[in-house]
Amino acid sequence: MQARFFVDAAIVIGATAATVGLVVFAYRSCEVAPIAGVERADVTVQSTKTLLDSPRTEAVCRELLKRDGVDPHSLNAALIRLAILTRKTQPAILCKLIENLPADASDAQVQNLCLLVETQPQESQSEIAASAEALLAARESSSAARQAAYAVWLSVASDPDEVFDRAAHAEDTLLFVTSLPMVQSQERRVRSYDYLKPILKTADSINMMHAAELPASQSMKTLQAAVEVCVQLEGRMSEKAEDLICLLRHAELRRFVVQSLAKIPASRLPQEQLGYVAFEVICFIAEQSADNRRREDTQDARELALRIGERMTPEKQARLSKRLTELFSN
Repeated sequence: MQARFFVDAAIVIGATAATVGLVVFAYRSCEVAPIAGVERADVTVQSTKTLLDSPRTEAVCRELLKRDGVDPHSLNAALIRLAILTRKTQPAILCKLIENLPADASDAQVQNLCLLVETQPQESQSEIAASAEALLAARESSSAARQAAYAVWLSVASDPDEVFDRAAHAEDTLLFVTSLPMVQSQERRVRSYDYLKPILKTADSINMMHAAELPASQSMKTLQAAVEVCVQLEGRMSEKAEDLICLLRHAELRRFVVQSLAKIPASRLPQEQLGYVAFEVICFIAEQSADNRRREDTQDARELALRIGERMTPEKQARLSKRLTELFSN
């Protein structure tokens, strides 16, 4: 009996040990490869829908943060999961992602990071803002990283004027201007036009023949960017329309100004300026070759002229329509 007891006990102990061994083996196997095939797959070639339906591995999370069209909830979930997997805080991850942005980073990638920064608590935002300020002071990161740093800093800074002053002093005005559409706070986006107005007014003092030799704060590229960006920011459209109309006399800017005016509702254009704007738009279209008149910007100019015509007297509208027909029938 006693011998039988020891035999049974030995069998139980052996079975238990074998079971424990299998569990440990399975656990370690899962640790090495949590989800078979997922980590080995090239997530960069997978569709966004496929990634959203996939288990949240580190690679999937990092890729989702780069993609356009990912909703804020999924972006935030990817960041939280990434923090868990890497055992790092969310602010630390965001700071590192901004710092490591490649020069060819997409606008969506930069905007996603800016959006996530604004979902962080106030204390975390301050930490990220300090990191962005330090990144800008170092001047060693890519243009995309610096652009994101300006957008992030402007979004959460207690004094936005300080950000603009730093950009102007560092001759980073172009990067500052292009960062404005990435600022998530609508209030600050509306207010940002205060920074663009002085830039637009520099057109009258710029010698267009030597614009390329000017400092970054007054360069033609900066001026063109300010023209394009101003209508991407909400509000103050009547004010923007008046400021842009003043720039139509500069041939070097006309294309950019017409494109931006085309994005402003015609009802916001000053009535007394309609004839002048229609004339400048017609001149712009007439300067284009027959092939160029099929381009999107020229078609936008045509639509702008038609919308202006709707606010004119029937006689003026008829003349404008006739001229447009002539231009686009060649």
